[in-house]
Amino acid sequence: YFRMALEVDSKNAVVNYYLAICLRAQAQAFQGADDDKFKAMLGEAVSYFDKTKELDPTQASIPWGYNRYSAYVQLYGENDARTKEAGYDK
Repeated sequence: YFRMALEVDSKNAVVNYYLAICLRAQAQAFQGADDDKFKAMLGEAVSYFDKTKELDPTQASIPWGYNRYSAYVQLYGENDARTKEAGYDK
């Protein structure tokens, strides 16, 4: 349903955020069992978190900072340059 909502309004930060949250939660089911699927879903979640940041850089609509950073840590690792660049925007 979130994907359908984005077809109507792709610039809705809240919908992008909740889609990212759902994808990240679904990815957890594949962690350890199918790491390729896990990484693919988590990567898609990160892209929606990034879109959320682009649409709401000050976190006025939704506090996306911690969840975005946490997804980066989970996907790339804490010491990866992409994770460090993502930072934790409070």
